[in-house]
Amino acid sequence: MTGTASSGLSPNGAAVAGTSRFAFVSYVVAALVGVLLLTQAAAGSWLLAALAVGSLPVCLAGGVFVVFGLGAAGSLAASAGLLAVFALAVRQVIAVTAREAPRLRGVNGSGDGPVDAAGAGGDLAIFLTPALVTAVAVAPFAAMGAVPGLELLHTAAAVILGGLASTALVTLFGLPVACRLLGPHLALDSATAVSAADAAHAPDGEHAAYADSAERAGIREDR
Repeated sequence: MTGTASSGLSPNGAAVAGTSRFAFVSYVVAALVGVLLLTQAAAGSWLLAALAVGSLPVCLAGGVFVVFGLGAAGSLAASAGLLAVFALAVRQVIAVTAREAPRLRGVNGSGDGPVDAAGAGGDLAIFLTPALVTAVAVAPFAAMGAVPGLELLHTAAAVILGGLASTALVTLFGLPVACRLLGPHLALDSATAVSAADAAHAPDGEHAAYADSAERAGIREDR
């Protein structure tokens, strides 16, 4: 009785669950706000930052599917696996949005990139290196099955591999396409736009100089 009263807990532990849920939600909100601010600083656009944050639940979808497939909902191993996927997904979405922002800067703010598989080739190196290293590291634990004493590692590894698959689809295809279709077309200042227009009519030697300055300004010229 004394211990229960001093801790403020009900006999069935309901207060503990309520406090834990509140703390968890608080941490999630704080993490999402942090990701939003970091992405905005990297991409220079609140809309791109919002798209990045909105893509994170989709990145986790593969891991969540594995969690329910294994019947491990609420387990420590599943939570650890999803946390690892979340950390990697945050890194990827920030990198992708930071790369897409310059592509949305076109002369007169019209954007100059075609909407296709949206920069998937250019983003392969960004995603594949950390993803492949992670997959190689956890694949043996996922493949060995529920060996006694290693059940937690098996579940966490399987969740991570599922999350890596969905994160790959989002960061290589889904998020770049969303940025091209929904992201802002950031207008350049008039002086930069005039320089780019003059470069189109300049001799070859001068054109190279204009192209170099335009590239530094974030303009990608179609030749």
